[in-house]
Amino acid sequence: MNTMSLRRPAERGHALLMAIGILMILALISGATLSAVSARYKTALRTAAWEESLLAAESGVDMTIAQVSGLLPDVELNSSGVSLGTSTPSLALVTGLRLEPGGLNLANGLTVSLTMDPLVHGGEGATTSTSTVSIDVLPLNQVLNGQLLSNLTGLLSGNSTSAINLLRIRSTGTVYLPGPSRTSDVSKLDSQLMRLALVHDPATGNAVSKPFVQRQIEVLLKPVFPFEHGVATDGLINAPNSSNFDSFNSASPLASTWGLYDSSKRRSNIEVSTNSSSITLGGTVYGNVLTDGSTLAKSAQITGTVNDSYFRSLPSVKGPTWTATPTTVSGSKSVTAGALLSPAQYQFNSVNGTLHVQANVLGSLGGLGGLLAQLPVVGSVVSSEADIYVTGDFSGNIIVDPGVKVRLYVQGNLTCTANQLQNNSQRASELQILGVPSTDGATHTISIDTTGNPIAAIYAPTHNVTLTGNGDFSGAITAAQLQIPGSANIHFDEELSLETGLILGYELVSWQEIEVAP
Repeated sequence: MNTMSLRRPAERGHALLMAIGILMILALISGATLSAVSARYKTALRTAAWEESLLAAESGVDMTIAQVSGLLPDVELNSSGVSLGTSTPSLALVTGLRLEPGGLNLANGLTVSLTMDPLVHGGEGATTSTSTVSIDVLPLNQVLNGQLLSNLTGLLSGNSTSAINLLRIRSTGTVYLPGPSRTSDVSKLDSQLMRLALVHDPATGNAVSKPFVQRQIEVLLKPVFPFEHGVATDGLINAPNSSNFDSFNSASPLASTWGLYDSSKRRSNIEVSTNSSSITLGGTVYGNVLTDGSTLAKSAQITGTVNDSYFRSLPSVKGPTWTATPTTVSGSKSVTAGALLSPAQYQFNSVNGTLHVQANVLGSLGGLGGLLAQLPVVGSVVSSEADIYVTGDFSGNIIVDPGVKVRLYVQGNLTCTANQLQNNSQRASELQILGVPSTDGATHTISIDTTGNPIAAIYAPTHNVTLTGNGDFSGAITAAQLQIPGSANIHFDEELSLETGLILGYELVSWQEIEVAP
C-alpha cells in the first residue's frame, strides 16, 4: 500500500479546516469591528439629531416671536427690527390671536397651537426636522415665582401687574432618525437620556412608525411697552451742559409729591440708551447708560452702570387709519374726548392755533345721576380718552383737561414754545405724543421749550427731538436723536413702564428645557 497517497488527502483536509477556521475568526473580527463602528456611527448620528431637535425647538420659538411681532397692529418693524424671512404668518396665529387696535386680544387662558413648516437639509443622518408650538396667555400674577422675580423687576414696580399678560411658548422640536426602528444597537442609558422614540414614544407609550427624537423648551415673553426706559434713541444723544437725568414715580407718594417730581424724592431708575456710539453727557445720570460701541466709562456722573454693547430695536408707530374728516386748526378749537376705553377720534391737516381737549361727562349714576351727570372725573383718574392724528405740522397750543388721556399722533413737525404743552392731569401717561413716519421717509422734528416744565410721554423713533430752555421735562422720550442745547432736565416717570396701551413687541423673560409632555 502506498502510504503517501493516504497522507496527502488528510493533510489537505486539515489545511481546509484551518482555512475555514481562520476565515471564521476573520469574519467574527470583521463583524465585531463593523458592528462597533456602525454602533458608533449611529450613536453619532443620533446624538447629532438630539442636538438638532433642540435647535428645531428654538427655531420654532424664534419664528413664532417674529410672526407675533409682525401681527402687532400699531407698529411697523424697521429694517433693524425682527425679521426672519418673508414667511406668511400662520393662519392659526392670525385667527387665534385676534387683532384689536392697541394690541393683540390676549385674553387670559387663550391657547393657540401651530406647526411650523419642516426644515430639510442635505447630508448624512437626519435631514428633516419640525417644530410644534403652543402659545398660552397668562396673567403676570399667575406665574410669579422666585425664579422670575429678578427678570420682572420693572413690571413689579407698579400696581397693575394683573393687567400684564405674558406669552408662554412651548415648542417641541422633532427630528426623524435614519434607519429602522431597532433598539438592540443603542445603549439603554443613551436611549433613556436622549428619550429616543425608536419603537415606542416615551411620552405616550404608543408605537412609532418611524424613529425620532424630541426635545421641548418653554419660554416666557413679556410685552414691550413704549415708555419703559426713560430715554431711548436710535441715533445720537447730545446733552453737553448740566442736564440731569433721574426718575420718580407719580403713582407713589414716597417717590413724588402729589404725583409731581420732587428733587428730595429723586430715584435712580432711569435708563439713558442709544443705538449709537455718539453720546455726550455734561450733567449727572441717576441711573444706567447704554450705548452701542461708545467709549463712555463709569464715572461719578453716572450712578448706575455703563453698557457699551447695547442695541434695542425701536419699531415705528403706524399711522391711524380711521376715516375722520381732516380739518385745519388755525384759531381756537375745542374737541370732546370719548368715553373710557372708547376714545373719540379726530384728524387734522395741521394745528397752528389752540386745540383744547375737554373731558367727557359721566352718564347716569343711578340715584346720583341728576346731581353728577355733568361732572367730569378729574385728577389722576382717567374718565375719557381722545386719539388725535395730525398729518402735517403741529405748531400751536394743546390743552388737555384733567381726567382726559390723549394720544397725539404727529406725522409732521411738532413745535411747542413755553407753556404751549398744557397737560392739566399732570400725569405723563395722559398726554402721549406718538411720532408717525412720513410717507416720503424724511426725518421730522419735535421741539419743546421746557420753560413751562412740560409733562408728557414721547415715542417718536422717526423724529429728532430737541428740548430747549432750562426747565424740567417729566415723562419719557424715545426719538431718532435727542438734542438738549441748554440745561433742561429729564425726569423719568416710572409709572409709565406699565402704560399698556401700545405694545411694541415681546422680549424674553425666562428659558428652560422641559420634559416632552404627552
